[in-house]
Amino acid sequence: PVGGAHLELVRDPACVQLVERYVTSTRGWPLSSYTVVEEGAELGGRGFSVWHESDNVRKPPGGRGKSFHLEVDAKCRKVIRELAYQ
Repeated sequence: PVGGAHLELVRDPACVQLVERYVTSTRGWPLSSYTVVEEGAELGGRGFSVWHESDNVRKPPGGRGKSFHLEVDAKCRKVIRELAYQ
């Protein structure tokens, strides 16, 4: 099923599918290895935290963790940009 546990954190299935497709195509991470939580966006779309489980255990110095922020358009049809956490 699409979304798994992510559906509990992001309620819009179109957003869940878009974020999961993006993470699969750019990172190849299994669904069980990260969590997606909706958060603010700067460009008028929608923002999401894509938090990799390894960043829960250790916090790499200088913002070199695997987790990132993703911004998508308002209807969750395309990714606008990706930002690394610092």
